[in-house]
Amino acid sequence: TMEDFFDLAKVFSWENAPKGPKIGIVSNAGGPGVISSDAIETYGLELAEFSAETKEDLLKILPRQASILNPVDVLGDALANRYKKAAGIVLEQDSVDALLIILTPQIMTQIAKTAEFIGELSQKYEKPIFCSFIGGKLVSEGEKKLNEFRIPSFRFPERAIYAISKMWVFQKGKDVPERPRKEKDIFLNQNFDRAKETIEQAIAKNYKSLDNLSANELISSAGIATPPTELIKTFERAKDFTEKNGWPVVLKLSSPEIIHKKRAGGVILDIINENQLEKALTKMQEKNLDIQIQKSIVGGAQVLVGVKRDITFGNILLFGAGGSFAELISDKNIHLLPMGIMDAKTLVENSKVYTLFETAPGEIPFALDKLFELIVRVGKLAESMPKNLEIEINPVIVNKDNAWAVDPKIIINYEPNI
Repeated sequence: TMEDFFDLAKVFSWENAPKGPKIGIVSNAGGPGVISSDAIETYGLELAEFSAETKEDLLKILPRQASILNPVDVLGDALANRYKKAAGIVLEQDSVDALLIILTPQIMTQIAKTAEFIGELSQKYEKPIFCSFIGGKLVSEGEKKLNEFRIPSFRFPERAIYAISKMWVFQKGKDVPERPRKEKDIFLNQNFDRAKETIEQAIAKNYKSLDNLSANELISSAGIATPPTELIKTFERAKDFTEKNGWPVVLKLSSPEIIHKKRAGGVILDIINENQLEKALTKMQEKNLDIQIQKSIVGGAQVLVGVKRDITFGNILLFGAGGSFAELISDKNIHLLPMGIMDAKTLVENSKVYTLFETAPGEIPFALDKLFELIVRVGKLAESMPKNLEIEINPVIVNKDNAWAVDPKIIINYEPNI
């Protein structure tokens, strides 16, 4: 839901994910503490168990009527300092992976001061702290103070527990050890010095992207199959290309200022003879830009492979339906880099477009092994390039022989969060 989205955006931006599922609770009201205990179990987390030493330490600083079990009830007359001492003791407990502090406004509650003390604890301990200050406008000053310390706060504890559970799921995924896999190792043994120099020059000139040929050269240098292509200026040169590579061909405008050539009228497809080629070339020459001729890849399934960089999660690879289907079908499948062949295989098999690769018994299968390798190579290429680049290949055409990077785009971004 939208509420989930904003809650998770806040906790992932402001706090570390817990290293385990065990939660400690400190509250000045018994009811919300008990309800939170139930929510912790509902969302797949656990109430941390306190050691005898921790219980003894809590006994020393809490009134006799207080609860030293988890959840810890510091009672309704708790001042800020009692909160601080109790929370500090709980955070010292090895079995506690995250702390939830619940506050309800009562006669003696020092709301803003308590929030300030919580902020000090967050700077002292690496364990994540989450708060639920219940009371609307009555707790607004405390919430403002928590925001200053970038401590996630929620109007109700169940929302905090839901967010913690999702962070724990994320952390578990990161901590799963790599399974031993017997799979083909992919290496980019090529020398990238020339490609990097081309990119540095494009950045210095404030280009939006690399031109077609430079992008094609970069992709090819990573061992990715690309159709025969070259720049042409004359009809004679275009004919020479077709005599060498055959029909059909496609003409494209090549400019670092045009990222989406098709939208700009810069692509003419399915040219199958010299008459069509001459007319298409004459039309392209009116643009006064470089013109690329490329051998068309006939048949096959069109997919999209791309990489963007996120400031929080790093390089993220996208796979899905490509070509004209990219905007019609919601088929976005992502994977954090690095990734191997088995990761690429799982990514493709879980996509909607995978159904296009089904063949009847006896038919020659699509070259999916080549597609998996292409995906891994695109990922490795992205990791070897400057951080402010995006790679988009749309389409990659997969046929019975190979996976072809037909239209690679190397987009240069200057936004720090890309």
